[in-house]
Amino acid sequence: HTLSSRGFMYMRLVLWSDQIATAAFLKNRVKVTE
Repeated sequence: HTLSSRGFMYMRLVLWSDQIATAAFLKNRVKVTE
């Protein structure tokens, strides 16, 4: 078992925060273009 549950949780947290950052970035871009 190379991937521990802690590592999996950390990976999900990183992906989740990355999605939020991307969504915020896109929202700001839309705000700028309007």
